[in-house]
Amino acid sequence: MRRVVVLFVVSLMLVSLGTVAVAQGPEVRQFDVLLRSIPFGERDAATLKVPRGDALVVVRPGNGLFECIGDTPGDARFSVMCYHRSLQHFLAYTRMLADQGLLGEAFRERLCAAVERGVITAPRRALVLTAGANIEPDGSLPDSITVYHLLQIPNATATETGLPQVAHRPNAPYLHNGGSCDAHVMWSHRESIGIDAPPSPE
Repeated sequence: MRRVVVLFVVSLMLVSLGTVAVAQGPEVRQFDVLLRSIPFGERDAATLKVPRGDALVVVRPGNGLFECIGDTPGDARFSVMCYHRSLQHFLAYTRMLADQGLLGEAFRERLCAAVERGVITAPRRALVLTAGANIEPDGSLPDSITVYHLLQIPNATATETGLPQVAHRPNAPYLHNGGSCDAHVMWSHRESIGIDAPPSPE
C-alpha cells in the first residue's frame, strides 16, 4: 500500500494522441508515463506537483479531475502517481498511516475505522495511477515501466463484481482487498518512459 500511496508529479509535451502545451524539462516530462493513461481531455488540465524538501511544489497548475505527484529526487527509485481529486484527503490519510509504520491488516483496520467514524470518506469509483522503477547507477531508467491502475470501489466483493481476487494472467484485472473500505480493482500495462530520472534540485 505504501508503494501505491507515496508516489509523485506530472506534465506533457508530445504524446502519441496529440500535442499538449506544457512546460518542458525532465521534472515535467516524468508525468508523461501516467498522463497517457488518463482521458485525453484531462491531460493538459491535470495539476502537477513535485516534492521539494518537506513540501509539494506545483510545477503546473490545473483545473481538471486529476492531480499528480512526481518523483522524489535523490533516492534509488523513480515513482510517480496521479489520482482523481476526490481521493485527495483519503490518500493523505493513508500516507499518514504509512508514515506511522502501519502495514497490512493493521493499516486497513485503522483506515476503515476512520471511514466508519466519518473522519475521512472513501470515494467510490475513483482512479489512481502509479508507476515505479529502480534507477540505475548512471541515473538512467529502463526503456519501459509498469503502470498500475487502481479503481477504488469500497466494500466491493468478488461475488458482486465477478472479479477474481488474484490476476489469472499477466496484467489482467482483479479485486484487491475485497470487502474492505480500500477495495479496488487493479490492472496494469507496460508503458515506454523515454526520459532519465529527474535531477535533484540544486
